Amino acid sequence: MLILSQIAKLKYKANKLLEADEENGLSVDSIVKTDVIYRIKTEQILFKIGNVDYKKLKPIKNII
Repeated sequence: MLILSQIAKLKYKANKLLEADEENGLSVDSIVKTDVIYRIKTEQILFKIGNVDYKKLKPIKNII
């Protein structure tokens, strides 16, 4: 799943809100894009901002 901080795109039904909190390490509310599944190789990831708890992602994963 792709997570973006462009919450203006929340207007699209396929995008779901992911609220920032201390647990996930996000500094701003973000969206999870559920319309397209992206496959990214590990070596393409430059850095990691935080972690999203599985309990918060489970409802989103059910949409996919």
